[in-house]
Amino acid sequence: VELHPRCWSLMPYLWTGGRLVTSRDAEVSQELEQGYLPIPSVTWKAGDLRFTQKLFTWGKNGQDTSYLIYTVENSGAREQEGALFITIRPFQVTPFWQGEGGMAQVFNLRLGDDPSGHLLFVNGTQLLYSVTPPDASGGISFQEGDVMDFVPHGDVPPHVTVRDPWGGATAALRYNFRLGPGERAEYVFAAPLRGTPRPDALDNEAVRRELATARAFWEEELNRIRIELPDPYLFDVLRANLAYMLINRDGPVLQPGSRHYERSWIRDGALMAIALLQTGHPEAAREYQQWAAAHQLFSGDVPCMINADGSMWEWGKALPEYDGQGAFVTMASENYAYTKDRELLQGVFTNVTRALEFLDYLRKKRLTDEFRLATDERARFYGILPLSVSHEGYAAPGKHSYWDNFWAIKGWREGQSIARILGRNDLIGWMEAEENGLRSNLLASIRSTQRDKDVKFIPGCADLGDCDPTSTTIAIWPTEEYIHFPKEELLLTFDIFYQDTFLRRLGAGAKPDDRALPYEMRSVTAYLILGQKEKAWNMMNYFLQNTRPRPWAHWGEVIYSDYRKPGYIGDMPHSWGGADYMHALRTMLAHEGGGQLVLGLGLKEDWVSEGQKVVSVSGLPTHYGKISYTVRGTGTAVNIRVEGQGIEPPPGGYVFRSPRAMPIRQATLGGQVYNDFSPDEVRFSELPAEIELLY
Repeated sequence: VELHPRCWSLMPYLWTGGRLVTSRDAEVSQELEQGYLPIPSVTWKAGDLRFTQKLFTWGKNGQDTSYLIYTVENSGAREQEGALFITIRPFQVTPFWQGEGGMAQVFNLRLGDDPSGHLLFVNGTQLLYSVTPPDASGGISFQEGDVMDFVPHGDVPPHVTVRDPWGGATAALRYNFRLGPGERAEYVFAAPLRGTPRPDALDNEAVRRELATARAFWEEELNRIRIELPDPYLFDVLRANLAYMLINRDGPVLQPGSRHYERSWIRDGALMAIALLQTGHPEAAREYQQWAAAHQLFSGDVPCMINADGSMWEWGKALPEYDGQGAFVTMASENYAYTKDRELLQGVFTNVTRALEFLDYLRKKRLTDEFRLATDERARFYGILPLSVSHEGYAAPGKHSYWDNFWAIKGWREGQSIARILGRNDLIGWMEAEENGLRSNLLASIRSTQRDKDVKFIPGCADLGDCDPTSTTIAIWPTEEYIHFPKEELLLTFDIFYQDTFLRRLGAGAKPDDRALPYEMRSVTAYLILGQKEKAWNMMNYFLQNTRPRPWAHWGEVIYSDYRKPGYIGDMPHSWGGADYMHALRTMLAHEGGGQLVLGLGLKEDWVSEGQKVVSVSGLPTHYGKISYTVRGTGTAVNIRVEGQGIEPPPGGYVFRSPRAMPIRQATLGGQVYNDFSPDEVRFSELPAEIELLY
């Protein structure tokens, strides 16, 4: 366990029968409490000994404390005797190939007793309380040796105070145990993140109370919506990643991670904000919108990367990304769609118009005669946004990324919606003209690139004519620009990736250094919307099988075919990848598109086979209010009940997609024969609705 950013670690060892027992000698397993609460534990099973490490953090800002509960249990029939050693080692949890891992210097240590328990000072200011007093403790400098010169012999180093100019000091605490059959011993540590912990939280019972309070808090935060599926892991992964997203926040700031990516990318933040809105956390989305608005530049540019303190990250200055304006406006529109918070919308309207003015300025750079009259590749750049590195798929100085343009068109379209809501009809003509002009130039650019590069798929940028489906997904959702392309071109784009990259990962041709990115889960959403449910589930299952470790239900930024490969994985958990999973699962259950609310888009056929548990969604926020529904299969029929709370009917009504592959033969609504259905869906306009589909 690493208790502070990029610092030393606590590393445990068992000593029994005169020998050292480490994780390499044990069967190791992990879990989250209740399968989804962000209270992780690791258990070693070594013979008849079970050793569990549990970590949680709780407390108000300024008094927040990390607590470690170590438990040793005798599961055998005979007495077990030995010792638990907790060592302080000058290593970060992450290794050096992570870029910010490897060594972590320990210059001085002081061990001693305190009214609150056994106290360790590390590097002068970092505190560690052993709430359970150790039987022995001591440290040593690097010049004299290492803690592992002592621990394998059941001993601790000799010094209570250590100074080490090399930064290699180490220490150990020993806790003796003698356990009869079924007995267990518990050892508790407290490490304040800032300041000192509350004195009333420094005994074993107090820590148990803190744990119960933390558990109750997370149960409430993560269950504002309820989803019951035959595979409960799907909802557990959603709830766990929601928790990680909230943990990775710095105040109002939404971040992909809390270590390597402790800064905000506006496009990540917008998609995470939508995930928060969809799971019942509008307050977090609102706070992020206001924070982003406060850091908009005078030019109207919404910086692509902003540090938690509000400063602009240097890399963001040198390598521009132009998706931020459309993402910011989209986030403002989504905030209103889910909450009808007119005050928030009014408060950021000036920011919205300034962001759109900046898009106008950017586009004018490619509306000159240099591009209009060009007879070379510059003709493909006419009227679209200039060079950028979005979405980090292109090296400096960047390319003419279509990703940016899809976001920009979405920004212009949502800007019109916002202007109508706020009665600013004077701006709608300008916004509509820019939307239509950019779309026209974008479509012309894509067609020219397809022709010049002799490709039939939707390219990722105008310069290369590259196939980049993970980028093109943004045209499917949330921008919905896919309606302007032939479906066969869209399917070809995603199928090239599916056939050439995805399927190869599953077969014998996979190589240890083959990499996957959880961002690719955006393709799950795209396949669902395009009616390719089987491929969507194949990809979803692949990523679910690659959570590491599986019980912790999260992903790093990079997944390797050989998960032991020493390669860069980014932050883990990575909240943008987590948001992409949350969007994919939510799209399977409910999706706003084309003015309709489409339900059941990704329900699996075997979920509604006779004898399976009921599929249930409860209190799911949508653009039109909260939706709830249940689905149950009975022989040759599927029974559906849909209800709403605070419902404003969608302009295009409701659609429930059939969960079965065979065509619908007949439908009833409210017990009456009903004719508004097609072979794969039923349409209706009022709630509640009782529907039976016959096959």
